[in-house]
Amino acid sequence: ADDNYYKLKELIAKNAHFFPRDVAVDELYGAAQNYCVKKINLGERKFLNELFELFKLQIQQNILLSEGKLSPWYFRNIIVVALRLGEYDWTEGFISEYKNYLPEEHRDNAVTYNLAQLYFYQKKYDLVLEQLRFVEYDDMSYNLNSKTILIATYYELDEFDLLDSHLDTFNTFLKRRKDFPEERKEPYKALIKFTRRLSRLLSRDEKAKEKLRQDIQNHGNIANAGWLLEKLSAL
Repeated sequence: ADDNYYKLKELIAKNAHFFPRDVAVDELYGAAQNYCVKKINLGERKFLNELFELFKLQIQQNILLSEGKLSPWYFRNIIVVALRLGEYDWTEGFISEYKNYLPEEHRDNAVTYNLAQLYFYQKKYDLVLEQLRFVEYDDMSYNLNSKTILIATYYELDEFDLLDSHLDTFNTFLKRRKDFPEERKEPYKALIKFTRRLSRLLSRDEKAKEKLRQDIQNHGNIANAGWLLEKLSAL
């Protein structure tokens, strides 16, 4: 029950410092964060604020770092939540303050990618391109997510020739990566397919718009599906 979550949050806030850092973060905060994620996935947006509060509590209690380092995945998760809440200034400050705590081998990738995310949310699309256009990440997750951001950026800028070229390049990239499971490629292949259809739609063609909306909703496994539906509604 939600009451139990709030009680847990209160207890953690008061007592986390009594526990070893890994126990506090992984088990105590981890349990509370998992509850928030479950609620967010059920559409309860207020728990996005709760998740952000849990992250900020860890910062205040000085337990975010492990042996002086911050996990690049934790870094990214915090930024994603902050951006979804529109906390752009906070995000910029967080990146600036904590980037030097990232492991050196991941630092450049993490900072480049997360700054690009920030600029996209701020609608500073030229800065997104500056960050990502010529970057090829070794890490597959960063690679896929950066290519996804570029799709949205080219679309927002009405750069449809560049968008088509990027979609072709992205599709070729997926085909060539034999080491990457097909089931993990599928959401991105679907994004490519539906973005092509979206970019060719005429705003007055209500029948085609509704058909595309139904196809997206019925497909069920599309990277950045929310963005596709948002852009479709905006036509």
